[in-house]
Amino acid sequence: MDCPRCGYALSPFDKECPRCKRMAEEAAGLRPGAQQPRQTGTLKTRVPPGGYATRPVTEAICTGCGSRLQPGDRFCTHCGQPQQQAPTPGAPVPPPGPAPTYPPVAGPAPPPDPYAAYAQDINNSGTGGPAPAEVVGMGWCWGGAGIPLIWGIVNHVWGSLVILLGKIPFVGLFVVIGVVIWLGSSGHRLAWQNRRFDSLAQFRETMAVWNTWGVVLFIINMIALIGVFVFGFSEGLSGSR
Repeated sequence: MDCPRCGYALSPFDKECPRCKRMAEEAAGLRPGAQQPRQTGTLKTRVPPGGYATRPVTEAICTGCGSRLQPGDRFCTHCGQPQQQAPTPGAPVPPPGPAPTYPPVAGPAPPPDPYAAYAQDINNSGTGGPAPAEVVGMGWCWGGAGIPLIWGIVNHVWGSLVILLGKIPFVGLFVVIGVVIWLGSSGHRLAWQNRRFDSLAQFRETMAVWNTWGVVLFIINMIALIGVFVFGFSEGLSGSR
């Protein structure tokens, strides 16, 4: 079998004429046996003697491996790479969609305030636990010092009942003085620990009423005590005469 173009004798196993191929490579300036560059734009087809005809290339080419694709293929059948579809001539181009919106990125959360628990109205009244600093800092408890017996019973401070020992001669005066000093200096703390209140504000209001009456009764007791001493002193002078 001879080559119809150059007359070179071909063997049954030759798929193309080696002479024509070599001559074409030398004419293109390539080293014989080297891989020819891929043609783009138009595809030349073999026609009978008389020249070459050209036709538009309608086959798509894979952008990854260069394999030929069929029109409409979205993935390469050889390497599997996604392909970008060319728009159909004359087809309306859809308008671009809205730009994606992203939620604002929140900053890091501030560290917790270690003193926030103390700033709140922590109500542990009536539990015997430690009293808040606001209670301890209320100062002298005039309700416990001025009305020790009644104030102690209402606020569940049962230690105030010791004042009943004031009836004992010689010792009773020291007992009364000790109870008055104890309830006056620690009365607010004792009332908070032994009686239940709805809130710290209610405790302050209740103690304010007790303190008012305690001051009034303390003044009355002092006036009465001074009157007793004055009356007794005057009686003693009149008896000596």
